[in-house]
Amino acid sequence: MMNNLSLILLLLSLPLISFPINAQTADDAFCEKFPLNSRCQEESAVNEDNSAPNDSRDNQIVDLLTIDEVERYLKELGYIDVTRNNNNSLNFLMQGRPCSVFIASNGKGMSLFSYYPQDEKTTLEAINDWNKSLRYSFAYLYTTTKNDELVVLETNLTVTGGVTESRIKSFFVLHSDYQAFFGRYLSEL
Repeated sequence: MMNNLSLILLLLSLPLISFPINAQTADDAFCEKFPLNSRCQEESAVNEDNSAPNDSRDNQIVDLLTIDEVERYLKELGYIDVTRNNNNSLNFLMQGRPCSVFIASNGKGMSLFSYYPQDEKTTLEAINDWNKSLRYSFAYLYTTTKNDELVVLETNLTVTGGVTESRIKSFFVLHSDYQAFFGRYLSEL
């Protein structure tokens, strides 16, 4: 017991090590390349207000998603030509880009995917550079069953514990922002 107390007193007597306050900040070049990174914004992405249109239902809590509800959210946000697949998913265009949203079989979450053609510039290294810049979305290389090579941007939402309908709509707006910046990133490779 005495040894532990002596160790604690010794540690308390040592000078505190100081770390730079701005260790989490990023330089301008990084922020220009990855503007959605939370280090490049005054507010953390957790506090973002990705406002979506509101109506009286937006404050209702959702703890289980259905394909009908997700389709309704997309249509309320203005997406047209939303088509259903047999695997509990929906296809639609976001900013002219093919997208799919898959609803988890237990209804506790969904994944939103945007698809891009892969070329010689979209290397694993380039995709990993993008992934280092974001916390809530990620990209990867994917080969379809028809051997089409794609780059996929994915964002996920869980409703475990319940979220508001407004948050679900904001999820689509957030992915739309990520998609715009990811498209710009790919064009600059």
